[in-house]
Amino acid sequence: MLQSNRLEIYPTSRAIRERVKEALSLNTLLPKTTTIGEFEKKALLVPGRTFVDEESKILLMQEASKFDNFKKLQIDREFFTFLKNSSYLFSFFEELAVEMVTIEDLRLSDIYADYLEHLEILSTLRENYIALLDQRDLVDKMTLPSCYQLNTRYLASFDQIDLYLEGYLNRFELILFQEIAEHVPVHLHLHANRFNQKMLETLNGLGFDLKPGKSYILDLQKRHVLSETTEPLPKTHYYVTAVENSVEEIAYIKQMVYNFIQKGYPPEEIIVLLPKASRQELLDLFDDENNFNFAMGFPFRETPLYKKLDALYRYFTDNSFENRYRLTTLGYTIDEVTTMQKAWSKRHTPQQIEALFASLVSPAQDDAYTIYEKEMHQFSKLFPTLSHYPFHKLLHLFLSRLSKATIDDVRGGKITVMEILETRGIGKKAIIVTDFNEGVLPSQSKKDLFLSSAIRANSGLPTPQDRQNLQKYYYQRIFEQAEEVAICYIEDDQNQPSRFLQELNIGTNSQKHPALRKILFSQSDPKPHYMQETLQVPYDFTKIPLSSSALRTFLDCRRKYYFSYIMKYREFEIPKEIDDERIIGTILHEALQDVYSSDDHYTEEEALRFALQQALYKRSDDSHSLRFLIDIWLQKLTPFIRNECARFAEGTRVYSVEQKFTRAYGDLTLTGTIDRIDSQASGLMILDYKSGKIPATSAKSLEKTTDFQLQFYTLLSEPLGNVTDALYYDLQSGTLTGEKLFDEKMTLLHEHFGQLATEKEFNFTMTED
Repeated sequence: MLQSNRLEIYPTSRAIRERVKEALSLNTLLPKTTTIGEFEKKALLVPGRTFVDEESKILLMQEASKFDNFKKLQIDREFFTFLKNSSYLFSFFEELAVEMVTIEDLRLSDIYADYLEHLEILSTLRENYIALLDQRDLVDKMTLPSCYQLNTRYLASFDQIDLYLEGYLNRFELILFQEIAEHVPVHLHLHANRFNQKMLETLNGLGFDLKPGKSYILDLQKRHVLSETTEPLPKTHYYVTAVENSVEEIAYIKQMVYNFIQKGYPPEEIIVLLPKASRQELLDLFDDENNFNFAMGFPFRETPLYKKLDALYRYFTDNSFENRYRLTTLGYTIDEVTTMQKAWSKRHTPQQIEALFASLVSPAQDDAYTIYEKEMHQFSKLFPTLSHYPFHKLLHLFLSRLSKATIDDVRGGKITVMEILETRGIGKKAIIVTDFNEGVLPSQSKKDLFLSSAIRANSGLPTPQDRQNLQKYYYQRIFEQAEEVAICYIEDDQNQPSRFLQELNIGTNSQKHPALRKILFSQSDPKPHYMQETLQVPYDFTKIPLSSSALRTFLDCRRKYYFSYIMKYREFEIPKEIDDERIIGTILHEALQDVYSSDDHYTEEEALRFALQQALYKRSDDSHSLRFLIDIWLQKLTPFIRNECARFAEGTRVYSVEQKFTRAYGDLTLTGTIDRIDSQASGLMILDYKSGKIPATSAKSLEKTTDFQLQFYTLLSEPLGNVTDALYYDLQSGTLTGEKLFDEKMTLLHEHFGQLATEKEFNFTMTED
């Protein structure tokens, strides 16, 4: 019978649930259980001090950085920038604390003196920060190892403590459990393999003789081995598959789930491991059957509550069409937003800040609002300190905090999706792993900002290789307890399988499976018409007016023509801020129309320039950037103005501007709007304004050309009389340019007309684009 006053410590809450489920099946008394984190909170006391909250930590660290040399770390002290970088500082200092390494140890390990100046700065920063904690009777992870006491009353409530170790104990934890063992027996349970060799070496330094390939129970009080068991050879069967992309990985997961279920594995005994957390969103997207539950939860930033707050922040920092549109789709009215905006750029008292936040979110009975309230309660502690910032900056800070939160998945799928750390202390029969690629698994550490690997090794800190070995240990442990493991990786020019496969003696002899693509997308349902490779539709070009742009669309992509001109579909776009550079061409056309609608010629350059300036300024509204661009263009138009007046002096007059023409031409009806027609003694001249690049057709590209604008204009204007020329008018250089292959293009255009007029049914095929 289990002792009721025995405490079992596990690495995760999930491992505890697995242990309880196992104990229930044995019909015996349940032991007391806890995680190692919760145990340390109860077993350690710091008399006269309280733990500092996360917000105050940042403020104190920023205050501690108020000395001249700190800027040499190249970390900006401005609060919001400092906030983003402070995690590196805390991670570094906390690691030193739990590994019982001082900065002086690092100095001695830096044999080349590469880091001496930085270490001196970091030492000053640490001392300043600890002094601020001491002044306020506070403690954190950095100072805990130097000021704790054991809670002996709590420890005395147990006859025995069993610590189930999966992975690694830092030096502080090891010393802590040795001290606890002086008060109550501590039995350490661990599995030894080649990937946790560093932990074995540390324990061997205490007098044990541990070897890979065995399971141990160690008595830390008496320092001897209570149990030594040779690990049985794993009988795991591996499947390794190469896929082409992340979507095929999702198909692979669903295929292997089906295969394992068919083999009789209960869904609760199947887990999916995601080395890349970003795959969660894609897998959830394709979980039509609701088979999966996500142990890591869902990002809070995907909730409607977060999206509304984020949309407000975006709009107030960039009042663009796109951001305004985003707000309206989320239910805000512009009047509401305008009222809010008056307050957001101001500074407020803590009470006003609290009221503003309260006005943004309506109370609700859901998980998202519960998390919001909890985070806001903690964040409100910063209001007195941050009241000198405008409100939109406070919202940015709060959004940064909210973006790290997650919402539990409570939908009830039976197959668990998790990351590798969540597998500690559990075992499952069937496992599916994605992204088994080099550079992904094992993942690269981001903790080595201040130190090289050599200094880490010399001072006894975990090296990048140690951290990678720890990841490998977790994978090998969960794999060896499984009966079947299905692994897939992406293989292309940029991605290769992880070398870890070879270390596990699995190998990469795999084949790609094109059939995976059929799993996610139904093959039985007929494709909608817009996805079919062929689309044969009756259509009569003789019944509709044909413009040069419509013909160009038809020749470029028949399917696009079908959407645009037959189905009348319009591409949906989120409204964006109009770019001045993109609209200048339209403005120039409109201004020239105004100028020549009132006068058909100008003899003085200054008069024409002034008329153009007036017409252009009228279209600049209150946009300073557009007015600036117009002034630049007025300078660019100098050659054009000079050439215009010279042509008018020779007798040229503007005949029409922006005039729409429609005429029957054979069996077809042609239509189009011509920028300008000039009249000269010799006849009429068609002009098409160009503010950018003038199109050109070569003999090599003639057969594939789709631009027949000048030819169209020539045919449309023929009823007016003698059309002598159709030219492009370059507004920057003031030059008139014709097409070298004008007649050849006209011949080709007539061939197209003949086809369009005679055929009554067309295959509106898709192009590759």
